[in-house]
Amino acid sequence: MLVMEKGVGHPLGARLDENGCHFCVWAPQSDKVELCLYDEQEQELMRLELPGRRGQYRFGYVRGVKAGQRYGYRVYGTPQEGMLFDPQKLLIDPYARALSRPTYWDEALYQGDSAGMIAKSVVVDDSFDWQGVGKPGISPARTIIYETHVKGFTKQHPGIPKALQGTYLGISHPLVIEHMKSLGITSVQLMPVAAFMSEPRLEQLGLTNYWGYNPIAFFAPEPRYSTRADEAVTEFKTMVRELHRAGLEVILDVVYNHTAASGFDGPTLSFKGFDNAGYYAFEAGPHGPDYTRHANVTGCGNSVNLDHPNTLRLVLDALRYWVTEMQVDGFRFDLAVTLAREAGEFEPMGAFFKA
Repeated sequence: MLVMEKGVGHPLGARLDENGCHFCVWAPQSDKVELCLYDEQEQELMRLELPGRRGQYRFGYVRGVKAGQRYGYRVYGTPQEGMLFDPQKLLIDPYARALSRPTYWDEALYQGDSAGMIAKSVVVDDSFDWQGVGKPGISPARTIIYETHVKGFTKQHPGIPKALQGTYLGISHPLVIEHMKSLGITSVQLMPVAAFMSEPRLEQLGLTNYWGYNPIAFFAPEPRYSTRADEAVTEFKTMVRELHRAGLEVILDVVYNHTAASGFDGPTLSFKGFDNAGYYAFEAGPHGPDYTRHANVTGCGNSVNLDHPNTLRLVLDALRYWVTEMQVDGFRFDLAVTLAREAGEFEPMGAFFKA
């Protein structure tokens, strides 16, 4: 049963309590937001309109929801400049902490209703046994970084069990840890592990964005790198714990400069459907932003607009989540210079750098 949220409000995303789950999204200018619930086979169970509204936030509470629940959103709104509301497009929660499966571009499944193509967001229980293992706390003067790719590092390692090759658990296998320790390194820097999708152009060529620099969800670990898609969060945390146990730090290569949604003619996967005008930067027009032309300083079709307070909050919340809940030790920012653009220009003391 969906009931009105009480109190001052709850954090964005899906947050469990003992009786159910709080759902909250940022959806400015929307007329209605539907929460769509799915079973484990991704068959739709029901659609529920979020009844609460405070400012630009939409929220609601569903009793009986437990960890593992699949969900997505549909956003309705009056056509207006800068917004791309389309209730036929199922949207990934920008604050989703897990996805039900990897996301692969499929033009046929995207046409009309996109639910068949889009991975479902998953409600997550944050509990995990860290076994008293904390962060190594390596000083900058002692840091020696080894950069690698989760899949590539162990996919063909003959000493790693087949099921663990190319996974988070493969990275933390004793043989791999022994090898890294023998190199004298202190810190493992992983190429992007946030959930991503290959560009449609690559898919049509029979290729893939192997490296993962095309994110669709900033909080969710990529399901491709887990032995089971629904265990990605637990297996990622296990990897971090075991690397920390061995005295090795975990640094993430993070991509906040663009998303997999490409430009104006690209797919609506998540951010575009909630607040296209806020999440992305645009080329200048004669009377303000030209919302038909996404700024493309990244070369990837769009540029995330960290000059917008809600977008800045999203990225900071994601960083905070990886540091506190997932226990990583640091970050390498892809195209970091683009993260400090304000009013279309680079600002050395931009809000993101200061934050």
